[in-house]
Amino acid sequence: MRPLVYVAGPITVPEPMENTHRALAIGAQLLDSGHVVPFVPHLTCLWNIVTPRPYEEWMHFDFDMIHHCDALLRIPGESNGADREAALADELDIPVFYEVDDVIDWATNGWAAR
Repeated sequence: MRPLVYVAGPITVPEPMENTHRALAIGAQLLDSGHVVPFVPHLTCLWNIVTPRPYEEWMHFDFDMIHHCDALLRIPGESNGADREAALADELDIPVFYEVDDVIDWATNGWAAR
């Protein structure tokens, strides 16, 4: 079993689709490594188009997902939401990474399945 890694980063600033594109590219890098299963919460942008929900409802969804993850990758960019997600992961003793290569190295060499 591969570790589930939450990809936290800006969604709304500066532009949601640009940020989603970047997060999906990073998620693809993780998936292509063959060592990680990425969860990219930016896809909720599309879900929100179909069934809009308040910001804090999405944050609670994200927080619930983090409880299921084995690590969190905080991608660069200003984001109060991603900062809150990283803080929650830290509180839960879930490793927080800032570089894709560090996640892959951890998944390859340091992660032990639950």
